[in-house]
Amino acid sequence: MVLAFFSFDLRIHLVLGFGLNEVYIMSPHYLFIIPICISPLLKDNNILQKISMTTIAMLTLWLYNWNLSMLLPWFGE
Repeated sequence: MVLAFFSFDLRIHLVLGFGLNEVYIMSPHYLFIIPICISPLLKDNNILQKISMTTIAMLTLWLYNWNLSMLLPWFGE
């Protein structure tokens, strides 16, 4: 089912060229695939789940700090 949605989005964006350079138009069509694909990694309690959770936590902290570093100078002006 995910591949069916992805193939439709691939056709309208890459073949027809709709919203190819506007990420805010294009991203909602495929970003729902990421949690669906990651969910099997987090299902069982094994070493793969621990690695996945650690990676997600590190990525979350890095993105939080990255966005905060861009946001705080804007508030200071």
